[in-house]
Amino acid sequence: MANASSSMISNSEKFNSHKSPE
Repeated sequence: MANASSSMISNSEKFNSHKSPE
């Protein structure tokens, strides 16, 4: 399940980057 967690984190990071690009 570690893979799933990693995928979720990656998605969150991408969303964060898209929301507020710094």
